[in-house]
Amino acid sequence: MSERAAPRRRRRDEVLQAAADLFFEKGYEATSTADIAERVGILRGSVYYYLDTKEALLFELLEGVFAGFLSALEEIQAQDGNALEKLRRVVGHHVRYLADNLVRTTLFLTESRSLSIEHRAVVLEQEEEYRAALVDLIASGQREGTIRGDVRPEIVGMAIVGAANWVHRWYWSGGDATADEIARQFEIVLTEGLAP
Repeated sequence: MSERAAPRRRRRDEVLQAAADLFFEKGYEATSTADIAERVGILRGSVYYYLDTKEALLFELLEGVFAGFLSALEEIQAQDGNALEKLRRVVGHHVRYLADNLVRTTLFLTESRSLSIEHRAVVLEQEEEYRAALVDLIASGQREGTIRGDVRPEIVGMAIVGAANWVHRWYWSGGDATADEIARQFEIVLTEGLAP
């Protein structure tokens, strides 16, 4: 990156961070570009120097959120252990990742409906890819005999993702339980009933 581009990139990152924080605090609809500009300390019209629309800001914030979930799941699948052990690790990672990236993951879960149809399709594609990989992991556990055969992998996958995603509603850093403690509890609760 050239010396001239570095300040622009930093300011653009500040605009994105301000937008993320404000969308998280106030909601996407209730946040104006004037709010974002004020938070960054720039003129209202200057926001459009960095991104074309408010919706483009939201799209950029949400576009890669599920990539972190997906890459960890792929990494865990390549590790040693049976499918149930891997599923336990995936559940723990899901909760930790959500907590460690609380602003963006919460925005994904609450504000993706505010995206255009085209942008929503892009961000939801990664979520669907993640869910499908989770279902495949559960099915492979059934084939190897480490996950009970009387459950439907699709329903179990949705239950795991739904329960883990709900953490964004009540978790906060500095609360009475750490992300690691919550992750360990979820690992137990969401996988022990799957053992044959």
